[in-house]
Amino acid sequence: MEENKENRRVKILNLLGLSQKAGYLVSGNDSVIAEMRKGKLKIVFVASDSSEKTIDDFKKKCYFYHVRVNFDYSEEELSSSIGRNRKIIGLNNDKMYAAIEKLLEVNEWK
Repeated sequence: MEENKENRRVKILNLLGLSQKAGYLVSGNDSVIAEMRKGKLKIVFVASDSSEKTIDDFKKKCYFYHVRVNFDYSEEELSSSIGRNRKIIGLNNDKMYAAIEKLLEVNEWK
């Protein structure tokens, strides 16, 4: 079970890397919020080691704009997957989102 969950985590991070190369990611606080307001984002990843204020802000913003949010990955994991030092990443592609959604467990959403 644990191995299967770890495999899914790695696959999701790999998909984020592919999304970055394909131009489907928006990263950084201001850019993600701007795209969220336009209604273009499917999911937002916020690093689990972000400040409480940042986590709370994005919980509220994602709820308001009806965007999925995930807090399961650290800044190091997210940054290494996309090749940039970022704590907040937004995905704006339907097909990549569908692939990631299949890998995420129901209890990982919050």
